[in-house]
Amino acid sequence: MNAFSPFGGRILVSTDRMEILEGSWPQVRTIVLEFPSLAVAKEWYYSRDYQALAKHRFLSAETNMILIDGYEGQATHSLSV
Repeated sequence: MNAFSPFGGRILVSTDRMEILEGSWPQVRTIVLEFPSLAVAKEWYYSRDYQALAKHRFLSAETNMILIDGYEGQATHSLSV
């Protein structure tokens, strides 16, 4: 069972292939999940189902996990630096 789909979550990115253009990124794999809101993301993280799965991940991997409030404006295709 997909542990995050009951919470409206979906995978946006799951890769170990990346090119660092600035700064450093010591992680080997990057996964980005999307949820309808921060509150729902927290419900998923603290849910009994996810925490049962997370126990196995804690034993086999060193991870960093953060929550970020998403951009709610109109999407653009330009980058301003």
